[in-house]
Amino acid sequence: MPKRALPFVAAVALVIAISVLAYNGGVPSFVARLGLDKVLHAAMGFALTALLARALRGRAVVAGVIVMLPLATDEYLQRFSESRSSDWADLAADIIGVTLAILVVRGRAAIASVDQTRVA
Repeated sequence: MPKRALPFVAAVALVIAISVLAYNGGVPSFVARLGLDKVLHAAMGFALTALLARALRGRAVVAGVIVMLPLATDEYLQRFSESRSSDWADLAADIIGVTLAILVVRGRAAIASVDQTRVA
């Protein structure tokens, strides 16, 4: 496994651990009450997309699609859980995080490209 993929693998392991905790009712109620769950959804989408884009050598859109597939699937499957609730706002927060990561990764690549052009 390439070294650049290790941060993404670690992040996925953390997300899985948090998800298992949530499915077992282990998330404190104040997280949802304060709206922190939306922030966490966006941060998770951002981090996973940015880290996967790094592992994929800057292919941010591909990373975003790959990240959104399990996030959307999990959000849908929450409809069938007694301890979780499916929420369109959670999915929207995931999409916002993924989209922001794509914009940041592509923006950084564009800036790097301009800098290399100036040097040459």
